Amino acid sequence: GVNYKIIDNFTLLEGNEGKMAMIPITSDDFCITSGKHAFQAINATAKFQWIDYFETVIKSTQERTTIATIFVPVENAEEAKIIANSKRLTADDSGNLSISFTHKGKI
Repeated sequence: GVNYKIIDNFTLLEGNEGKMAMIPITSDDFCITSGKHAFQAINATAKFQWIDYFETVIKSTQERTTIATIFVPVENAEEAKIIANSKRLTADDSGNLSISFTHKGKI
């Protein structure tokens, strides 16, 4: 029920109530792609539909891959870009992961 636009390393979602950014976080390179998939409800009168989607695609370089996703309200694409560029995924010696980003001046 929202419009979306893929912009570099995030997706901007826009609806009647405002905007949100969907920001993937991973240690591997990734891209966000979009497409359509088929849908038909199990109903004799239901019409066949194509539904838009977007996804994060990674070619992993490791045995394990972690993908985290931040959904955060934003004013515009520029604010989303600043947040996306501030994201960090770190692991300690035990393998515990920490995710951080900056939003409105706070980490």
